[in-house]
Amino acid sequence: IGEGCLVDQLVGQFFAHVAGLGYLLKKGNVRKAARAIYRNNHVSMSEHECLGRTYALNDEEGLVICSWPDAPENRMVHWFFTEFMTGFEYSAGVLMLYEGLMKEGLSVFADIRARYDGRRRNPWNEAECGHHYARAMAAWAGVLALSGFQYSAIDGAMQFLPRVDAEPFRCVWAAGGAWGTVLVDTAGGRAELSVLHGRLRLKALRLPGALSEAKTRVRSGSATSTVTSGPPKSKDSTGPNVFPSNEAR
Repeated sequence: IGEGCLVDQLVGQFFAHVAGLGYLLKKGNVRKAARAIYRNNHVSMSEHECLGRTYALNDEEGLVICSWPDAPENRMVHWFFTEFMTGFEYSAGVLMLYEGLMKEGLSVFADIRARYDGRRRNPWNEAECGHHYARAMAAWAGVLALSGFQYSAIDGAMQFLPRVDAEPFRCVWAAGGAWGTVLVDTAGGRAELSVLHGRLRLKALRLPGALSEAKTRVRSGSATSTVTSGPPKSKDSTGPNVFPSNEAR
């Protein structure tokens, strides 16, 4: 693509963030590149000519696959570089959220939802190279980025470090064979974790600083327990607690 700005140039870093692996490249460079993707590739169809398949019309906005902001006359044309594809957009938008570019990242999501709002297009079928294309499932990583969720089944460690200012913060979580909901209320000094399906192995729970040593209520079926927030302890013989939902008992 020569001097082009590719929408998924940092897809490896996107996956690394989701998997909790940290930075593969210099943090400052990643943030700068994420900002450049939005600046160069975010367009309105009212000012953009799509030379490929039409996934957006009229005043709709989104991220194009590739742009050549510094040398448009030298662009290397490939057949879908002017198109919008939601899977590419979501991965770039989620990366922006992880990099603290909240306005840009949420804008990417808002653009897609506006295009697939149920009136213009089917909200359950974000078409790309085909209908019901799996790449659009990258949208779920937005939940991980905004909630700051991580889980290690090996250590029995879970974390929620929300990147939004909602008080209290609520969201859904999924960890292997279990899923449920979480409430994080830093102003009220409380947190609550609910296991609605499966069995959750939990030894350590990391929450925002104000709740770093608070006791978190864990609801699993009809039972209620507490877990003290904090990082995993040093290796010892104590195994993780197992919290089953009603149906898993």
